Amino acid sequence: MWYINRQHQQAFYRELTEKKKTLCPGSFNLYQDISMMMKSVQFNIDMSYREDRIELHSHAFYELVFVISGKVQYILDEKRIEVRPGDIIWIPPGIAHCPVMTELGGKEPYERKVMWLDRAFVSALQIAAENKLPMLDMPFITQLSPDNEETLSSLIQTGYESQKNDEVLSLLHRKIIASQIIYLYASVFMQPHKTRDPKEEVFDRVNKFITDNLAKDLSLEILCAQACLSTQALNTLFKNITGISAHHWVTRRRLMHARKLMSEGGIPTKIWEECGFLDYSGFYRAFNKLYGISPKEYMKIGV
Repeated sequence: MWYINRQHQQAFYRELTEKKKTLCPGSFNLYQDISMMMKSVQFNIDMSYREDRIELHSHAFYELVFVISGKVQYILDEKRIEVRPGDIIWIPPGIAHCPVMTELGGKEPYERKVMWLDRAFVSALQIAAENKLPMLDMPFITQLSPDNEETLSSLIQTGYESQKNDEVLSLLHRKIIASQIIYLYASVFMQPHKTRDPKEEVFDRVNKFITDNLAKDLSLEILCAQACLSTQALNTLFKNITGISAHHWVTRRRLMHARKLMSEGGIPTKIWEECGFLDYSGFYRAFNKLYGISPKEYMKIGV
């Protein structure tokens, strides 16, 4: 049976996380550790509530999220954008992202249909399209027309149901559906949403400054100067949007950058300075605390 029940999959990862916590106490990010359980293409149907905290994470695969319901904001690399039902979110590998569910969104669940594509499949699509699909390597959020919404929802649902079938037939069917979805995505006029709230614009500006200067000094004093806010006001702003302080946000962004460099062949003992850490021991402790594994062990297992 190749059908993936999303609840069972999440239960599997939670069990794995609990085992890791027992073996090595520390902080673990469930979504950071999720990997594809099916070859080339996988479809999921997810639902989260405001009390469900989804931390900033990235994947080794491509992800397309189709928003069904819920009022959430989405942090996509250095940008934070409000999303609404009908939006599609395209997330290439290594791009930091997470939904932010605030009290303003009420109790309505954040429901979405999701497609995951591995690098090899997207590379094959690029070759077939003579490398004329540059948008596949850029994170993006855009609104679909009502007709396209219905088509996309139906395609993902069909792909999800197809995972119940024979392995070979399911793989072929899922690849065909994924190609149709990519065609639909590429043909849509992409116009990103704009943020108008002044406080949110401050966060966007500071977050972009952090992303562009990970190797430099990002002390609270410097961030406060960028935001024109006091330390308390800056931390309140970050906690309201991300759930963590500005300092912890900077550390997480640096560690995610380190993971990206390591996936590209970087050596942990040589990349710590490029990621903004004062020394290797500080980088080692922060990495081990967040991911529950040392940088060298991480490279060995190829997470």
